[in-house]
Amino acid sequence: MPYENESASKASYIDIIKNPDVQEFLSKCEYIQPPSGQEAEQACSPFKLVPDFSGNLPQNIISWDGSPYESSPDLQSIPSTRYVFVKLSGILINTQKMRSLRNREQNLVDPFEVARLMENRGSLHFVFPSSNLKYKSCSSVAEGFRKALHDWLSHPRTALNSRDSIESTLFFLASMRPDKMATNDPRFLKIHSCPACQEDAILTIENKDEEQFCPKCGAAVHPTDCLRLHEAVTETHSNQEAAQRFMMTIEHLIAIHYIKYFLEEFPQVLGNMAFFIDGPLALFGQPAWLHSSIMKFINGMNDKLNKLGLLKPTIIGLQKSGQVVDFTNLIANYIPNDTIAPVTDEYRYKYILQNRDQASKTFGYETYYGQDFIYKTKSGKIFVFGVPYPFADKNPVEAFNESKSNAQNYPEISSVASLISSLETELYKNAVIPIALAHKYTAISLFPGGKVLDILTKAYLDKSSD
Repeated sequence: MPYENESASKASYIDIIKNPDVQEFLSKCEYIQPPSGQEAEQACSPFKLVPDFSGNLPQNIISWDGSPYESSPDLQSIPSTRYVFVKLSGILINTQKMRSLRNREQNLVDPFEVARLMENRGSLHFVFPSSNLKYKSCSSVAEGFRKALHDWLSHPRTALNSRDSIESTLFFLASMRPDKMATNDPRFLKIHSCPACQEDAILTIENKDEEQFCPKCGAAVHPTDCLRLHEAVTETHSNQEAAQRFMMTIEHLIAIHYIKYFLEEFPQVLGNMAFFIDGPLALFGQPAWLHSSIMKFINGMNDKLNKLGLLKPTIIGLQKSGQVVDFTNLIANYIPNDTIAPVTDEYRYKYILQNRDQASKTFGYETYYGQDFIYKTKSGKIFVFGVPYPFADKNPVEAFNESKSNAQNYPEISSVASLISSLETELYKNAVIPIALAHKYTAISLFPGGKVLDILTKAYLDKSSD
């Protein structure tokens, strides 16, 4: 391993290629299967031309992206002291205004108009105690993390009206759980057990301002404990994992929070809106239970809009990285332009997850609420995106497994592909403008952004210890 700032020698490879042991080893190796274009061509066989779309695309797009940063104000001290910052940014883009930016004669974009386009953005900031820190009167890092999570998500600043915070949306989703944890009443939710005494008894929590307590040990319990994010929190080490899980969870929660608000207050605008979520339409780890509630909510919303004679919104999960993206990049040159293919379980386990046993039920049974597609645009850019399953649940599994990746069950695919194609950007590889801009205003750079946060946290710690 090199020292810090030490650069590698540009000629160090010469000794390796001249080494007789290396040469002998390589001479004894042979392909298990000689590489050829034939297998790549087979992997591209499911791709079909994108159906023509002549309708109207959504005029308004809302996109979110999150960024975590763990601040260590004094790396020289033992025990290590850390805060966790998470920034979530959203941006609203009017597609008609965006398309009018470019001067077709000169192929130039007016930078002042671009600046005005990006004015419709906002951010939520979350701070959590990490190692060697306690929040308010809490006795441990995990307890402080739980308290801070409840305080942030129940705060009025997260409400889109006078009453419903993000935590209220969490109550709504928790009431729709398909198991014994369901309450069927958005005024209540259930948590598996008290995080303090670990009593293996389901607790029912009410959506109210007053603090609530475990009936056995008397410790405070919070509605957000149902996410079980605190289970990833450590007392003395980095809590980047907990921050990452929270960030991925809040990106989906905030999307449903907005969609639910529009459905209740202005359902007529939803058909003209698109919502971009960064990553697959899936939740992982302890909060994964949310996926089934989101799936049920979206299906119920679509039924309600259909009965009202209104169009449903476009919901897209756009993946920038991951196993499907990595595989797609390998075969990108073989995929014809302007084609699309659903990622079936058979395809996924044959080409993408070759070393994994196939799921006993269906891929993503406990995590996904949307179907993955691979799309290559007319210009040759590759996108992996997901759209919500057109079902309320995954039962019976056999029928769901057969239907979930049937492209005919997704009539919106041509409009989604057309929308993605219209939003291509050269800012990053295979990127679209809404996600790229949301990321631009969210990402916390290690320097100077991270350094500034380190200085800020140290100043507050020094002040509190005076």
